[in-house]
Amino acid sequence: MKSVPRCAHGEHELHALLHTILDTRLLKRNDVYIRKDIADGKYAFLAPTQVIPIQVHSALEPWQVFFLRAVAAGRSMRKGIVISRAAAALHGMWTIGRAREVEVALPSGGTPSKSKRMPLVRYREATFRDDEVEVLLGVRTTTALRTFIDVARYNIFADGLVAADWLLSVRGYTTEQLKREVHRMGRFVGKATVLRCAEWATSLSDSPFESWFRAGLIERGVRGWRFQPVIGKYRPDFLFDDFLIVEIDGKSKYAEHTAAVLLRERDRERELTNMGYVFFRVYPEDVMGRLDDVLEQIDKARVARTRRPGA
Repeated sequence: MKSVPRCAHGEHELHALLHTILDTRLLKRNDVYIRKDIADGKYAFLAPTQVIPIQVHSALEPWQVFFLRAVAAGRSMRKGIVISRAAAALHGMWTIGRAREVEVALPSGGTPSKSKRMPLVRYREATFRDDEVEVLLGVRTTTALRTFIDVARYNIFADGLVAADWLLSVRGYTTEQLKREVHRMGRFVGKATVLRCAEWATSLSDSPFESWFRAGLIERGVRGWRFQPVIGKYRPDFLFDDFLIVEIDGKSKYAEHTAAVLLRERDRERELTNMGYVFFRVYPEDVMGRLDDVLEQIDKARVARTRRPGA
């Protein structure tokens, strides 16, 4: 089932929010009222030189704030580069979970002194080729391929697989292109994990939650499942033991045209049930927060099936 990832959802609204950011370095001497409002706390600081009206800031979702902080941190630096999950936010790349720190790197490969560091910003020691950096939304950031590599090596396998699936599913990259880019970097910490993410990446994923769930199956060594198998005219998310269909249901897909969506889902499920398949539905919140419990329930259903007479 298709679920709208948070980084891709409302892209136009995100870009519209960029116009609410004020660069304090551009204020003129006669902008006394704005300066007073900033001093009076009517603006929230996204970065030392980037502010946003407090009423706008207070109405934002955490992932929207993180996106704006990534932009603000990038615009505050002269030569610094926004990387990893912050770069993913700029690209609209799939990510799961909430990142607090905006990760950046300096062209020198080092980190600034504590007195010069921005709050809620993590400085990584990293170097980049010229073709690994681009300007996006007025910010120097890593390319999509390099962003995937950094997400995978600085985080866990599931994070990297989510990013890799986005490259194949949304951007149209191939596994070979991902591997080639990894090898171009030579030796680095976490390379084995990055290559593993590239090896398992697929263009069939419709959402980051499907990718995250698949990563859980891979890491736990679960067998007997297929991803996005073709069953007649349908393609369910996961199929276990050729009988148990597991669907990752995003609540957002029901937000619009609810009746029509539910009707199609009911007809689809009835047809597959009549063909002998059993449905097990999982919400993204369950995938992210209680994956082991979900897998235990799936395992029980599989075991119960094999114990049935005539199974």
